Amino acid sequence: MQRQNHSRVTKLMAVILTLLMLVTSLPLAVFASETIGEEGDYVVPISNNTTVDVGNVNATTFDELADYLQKTESYATPSYETYPSLNVGISIYYNADESAVDVIRAEKDYHRNGKRDMIIYAVNYKGERIGTEDDVSIIKDYIDEGYVVVVADFNNNPLSGTPNIEHAAAEIRTKYNAGTATGKSINGSYVYVLPSGYRLERDVWFWNSYYYSAVGSRTSTFNAWTNYIAKGGKSSPANGYQYTADFTQTFDVLENGEVVTKTYTHKAGETIGNIEYLEQATRKDGNSLIWDVFLDIIYPSQPKYATSVYLMAATQPDRHDNTCTKDRCTFVGMAFQGYTVSIFDHVYTPMSRSEAYGYIGAYANAGHSTLR
Repeated sequence: MQRQNHSRVTKLMAVILTLLMLVTSLPLAVFASETIGEEGDYVVPISNNTTVDVGNVNATTFDELADYLQKTESYATPSYETYPSLNVGISIYYNADESAVDVIRAEKDYHRNGKRDMIIYAVNYKGERIGTEDDVSIIKDYIDEGYVVVVADFNNNPLSGTPNIEHAAAEIRTKYNAGTATGKSINGSYVYVLPSGYRLERDVWFWNSYYYSAVGSRTSTFNAWTNYIAKGGKSSPANGYQYTADFTQTFDVLENGEVVTKTYTHKAGETIGNIEYLEQATRKDGNSLIWDVFLDIIYPSQPKYATSVYLMAATQPDRHDNTCTKDRCTFVGMAFQGYTVSIFDHVYTPMSRSEAYGYIGAYANAGHSTLR
């Protein structure tokens, strides 16, 4: 009898586990059907948009954003290998008031060197829209943050799905990043591609390689300073790097079991040399090195269902440099396939960041960071 009960319990557990496996394998949309409707009949909130004939295609404009519309035109993306040319309607939006953008520059360190960062916002392409927030509320927020927003209308071209659309986006990035094609100079390292209904969250902190990495990370940085930054190093200029501002450093160190205060004064134009303590290592203007590690997230806003995440490690000091080139655009393609996509900083030697000295020979601390 005990054996029969055990057998029944075993069968019951097997049935329960099977049901649990089936339930967890179903998409979230199945359990939210009362809220979002059956797949295929969900209506995304549409703003008051207008189609403008710009030649052989239409460009989408938005009545609520009329004050920020700078230009509409058509653009035929060049074909590349097996990827076809696509005719795209282009609408360019931005706030022309530079004083308002200067406030953003001071608050967020965006739009550097008097240039603008740019968002390419794709609409009417072949693919499911997952983010249900309306276009105007998304685009207006980025206009308010100083971005140039290029709305790329693919006119429901049946060829505008992946992988064609990400290559077309790379060509749009190249065209409107160049010169003043948008009416503004663009920071090429800060161009982001968003499928309609998606948003961007920039500079999300997740790591500090000074405090949380192995001690070897700090030693590696010290050695990189000696070999590549101090005058006479392998990659330093022939005459060495020079400080660009007057500044004084004061910090405490532990010597022979006692806390000792150290003070160092530097002058603009002074050649940068060797250091005794890692705390002496600064940027050329005297500001601290950046040891923090960040990531960017591109995600569907108010999504119809939960999405998978595609995570990519950056290969450049400016994270997005290689996310949308015509021969390297998988990151963008995954977003158009419905993923939430995120790119995180490579663990660079802090001097290698663009805010500091730029690329140097010893550019990475990855081998010492404990971060993979």
